[in-house]
Amino acid sequence: MRIEFEFHYQRQIPGACLSFQIVNQAQVPVLHFCAYDYPVEICKGSGTTTIACLVPRLNLNVGTYSLTVYFSDPPGGQMYQHLEGICKFSVVILDKTTLYGWRPEVCTYFEEAQWTAMTR
Repeated sequence: MRIEFEFHYQRQIPGACLSFQIVNQAQVPVLHFCAYDYPVEICKGSGTTTIACLVPRLNLNVGTYSLTVYFSDPPGGQMYQHLEGICKFSVVILDKTTLYGWRPEVCTYFEEAQWTAMTR
């Protein structure tokens, strides 16, 4: 998954912070990603900056999700923008099957695991 944010600003914002949460259909945040001014230069000088967040393997369960975004000074500082319920998207699983079907209420996030059994 790749998410891009574009900022338009008239002055430098030292220490700017961008974070976002992926929120599930029950309005529960399930993942949180943060970018701070260092090492990612967010708002230097004035103009427009595009910041991209690439998540190489997103193991969300089926369901409907949205983003909550925070753009601010370092923690405890000024909040410039707070957006909720944006960029809604759905997750479907097409290439795998499961005995009981895919259900969003079972979990939010899948992680791969290896199972073994030993009979004695």
